[in-house]
Amino acid sequence: MTKHGGARPYVRTTCPLDCWDACGALAYTHADGSITLKGDPEHPFSRGTVCGKLTEFVAFLQSDRRVTQPLLREGNSWREVSWDRALELCASELEAALRAGPGTILFDLGNGNCGLLRFSGQRFFRLLGVSITTGSLCDIAGQKGLEWTMGACLAHPPSDVLHSRAIIVWGRNPAVTNVHFWRFIQHARRAGATLAVVDVHPSATARRADLFLGVNPGTDVWLALGVARALLDLDLLDHGFLASHTGGWQEFLALARQITVPEAAGECGTEPGLVYELARLYGQRPTSTWLGMGVQHYRWGPTAVAFAAAPAALTGQLGIRGGGVSFFTGSLTPFQLDWIDPQALFPGPRTDRAMRKPVLADDLQSGPLPRVAWFQGSNAVKQAPASAATARALAGIRFKVAVEVRLSETASLCDLVLPAASFLEFEDVRGSFGTPWVGHMAPVAPPAGESRPEPDIYACLARHLGLERQYLEGGGPEGWLRRALLPLAGRGVTLEVLRERGGIVATGDNAYPELPFSEGRFATPDGRFRFPGHEDFQRYLRLRAEWQSEGTFPLQLITPKAPGRINSHPDTDARDAPRPPVARVHPQHVPAKAVEGETALLLTPLGQIRVRLLRDPAMKPGVVVVEQGGRIPDAIGINALIPATLSEDGEGACYYEARCRLEAPPG
Repeated sequence: MTKHGGARPYVRTTCPLDCWDACGALAYTHADGSITLKGDPEHPFSRGTVCGKLTEFVAFLQSDRRVTQPLLREGNSWREVSWDRALELCASELEAALRAGPGTILFDLGNGNCGLLRFSGQRFFRLLGVSITTGSLCDIAGQKGLEWTMGACLAHPPSDVLHSRAIIVWGRNPAVTNVHFWRFIQHARRAGATLAVVDVHPSATARRADLFLGVNPGTDVWLALGVARALLDLDLLDHGFLASHTGGWQEFLALARQITVPEAAGECGTEPGLVYELARLYGQRPTSTWLGMGVQHYRWGPTAVAFAAAPAALTGQLGIRGGGVSFFTGSLTPFQLDWIDPQALFPGPRTDRAMRKPVLADDLQSGPLPRVAWFQGSNAVKQAPASAATARALAGIRFKVAVEVRLSETASLCDLVLPAASFLEFEDVRGSFGTPWVGHMAPVAPPAGESRPEPDIYACLARHLGLERQYLEGGGPEGWLRRALLPLAGRGVTLEVLRERGGIVATGDNAYPELPFSEGRFATPDGRFRFPGHEDFQRYLRLRAEWQSEGTFPLQLITPKAPGRINSHPDTDARDAPRPPVARVHPQHVPAKAVEGETALLLTPLGQIRVRLLRDPAMKPGVVVVEQGGRIPDAIGINALIPATLSEDGEGACYYEARCRLEAPPG
C-alpha cells in the first residue's frame, strides 16, 4: 500500500528478518533511488519503531557489498556470468546428480528472508524428489517440550504482559533480542508488575530486573523442582486447577518432595532465599512466564522446557490473561502450506539420505558425499555447530550453489552464487513467531542489478528441466500466497486486504489463539496439562552426567545473541578487519599475566580462537560468554568451537554444551 507521509510517498511493508515481531515499516523512496525505513505507527506491536538491525540491513542491501550478478568461481576468484550460463550449469549438474541416484543432492533452506515464498525452493526440490535438511538450529527442542506438556507450542501476545502482576523471563534477553516486547515489559513494570529473570549470565535484561537468579548452565530442571518444593512449603498450589486440568501432578509433587530447596539451589548455584522469592511470584495471579532459547540449547532441552513450564501449572497460571508459559507460536501457524510439498508432484518413490542441520558435518562425513549442495538463504557453514568440520566436508562436494544477497561464509565456499532479490523488491507475506501478526511484504523497488526473486529463479530452473508446468501449478507465487491465506478467509483476510492494510492481527479460529489454552483446555489427547515425571528427571540426570566433565576444560562456553546483528547477518564493521571477540568472564578465571582488553586464548576440544578479555564480577564463576556472529580472525566463527550434538528429540542443536578453558596470551 502506498500513502503519503508529509511530502513524500511511502509503501507499507514488513521486516523480513528472523526475529520475533515481524515489525511494520514505512519505506520511503528518494529521488536518487535510495530507500529509508521508518517504523509503522499502525503496527500493534512494534508501534512505530524499527530496530537498528533492520536499518543496517537495508543499508547493506543498497551498498556495493551486495551480490547483484551471478558469480562463478574461478580458482580463488569470482567471475560474473549471465543468467543463461548460470542456469544451464545448474540444470546440467542437477540432471547429472539425479541420474546418479538418491543421496546425491543436498538442499538446505535457511531463514535469510522469512517470507512464505522462500519455500519456493523447497517446492522445486520436492518436485525433483530431493529431501531438505531436517532439524533446527534454533527452537525445535523448546517447541517439543511444550508440545509434550500442553499439546502445542502457543504464546500469549506480548501485549498480554500488561495484565501480569509478575513477569518471569527465563533464559531469554528481550532487552537485546526482542526490543518491542521489552517495551511492553517496561510499561507493565511502571504499572506495578515485578520482573524476575532466570539466566546463566547477567544479561542486559537481568541487570534491570527486580529479581535475578543466576543459575549454573543446564540446571533449569533443578530450579523448576526447587520452585515446586518451595510452593509446597509455602502452601501456594492451586489444587483446584491441578485436579481439574492436569495429569501427573501427584508424581511430580512426589518428586519435588524428595529434594529440599537448599539442595536444588545448590545444584543451580543460587541462594535458597531467591528460590523462595521466585515461588512467591508464582503464587500470585496473574504471573506470566516467558521462556527463551537458552533453556533448550542442551541435549535435554525438551525436558528442561517441560520442567520450566511446571511451576505455572502448579499455581494455575495457564489459560488466563496475564499468565501463561510462552516460548513462541510458529510463524507458519495461520497458513495453509500444502502447496510447499504437493504430494502429487513427486515423480516416484525416490528418497534421499536425511541430513540434519545440527550435525550436518557428521552426516556429510558418514556416507558418500552428495554431488550437489544447494543453500538458499542459509549460512550453514557459520551457524551450524562444528562449523570448521562442515566447511571441510563441503570442500569434497563437486558442485555447490548459494542463492543469496551477499557473499556469506557459506556462499564464499560455493562454486556459483545466484543473486536473490531482497524483501524490498518482490511481494511476499510472512507470519511472526513472537506476535499474532501476519504482515505484507510489499515491493518497493525493482530487483537490484540482475538479482531475481527466489520463485523466479526456480521457475527458470524448472523450465530448463522441463518441469515448469508442474512447478507453477496452483497459480505460481501469487496463487501460492492466496492458498496460504485460505484459513483466514473466513475473517475476511485476503491478499487484497493485506495489500491495503499492510498486515493484520490473525487471532481467531484456525490461527493464533487470542488466549492460549483458555479455561484450562489443552491440546493434549486428554485435554490436560501433562507434568514430567520421575523417568524424565532420571533421563535428565543421565544426559547431564554424560555431558558434565571437568577435566582439562573446566569452564562452560555460552554464546548468546549479540545486540547489533541477527545471527550471521553482516554488521556495521563488516568492511573492517576481523577482531577477536570479547569474552566476558568472572575475574577468578582470568589467566595469570592476562591483561584486561588484551587477547587470550579460548580453547575447546574442537580448537581455539583469540579473545579479548572482559572481567565482570557479576558473571557466575565457571561461565564464559562470547556473543555469536561477527567476524573472527582465523576462524569461520564461534561455532567452530561448538560440538555437533543433537537434543534428545533428535532435532535440536545443543549450543550450550561446549566446555572450554582460557589460557594466557601466546608469546
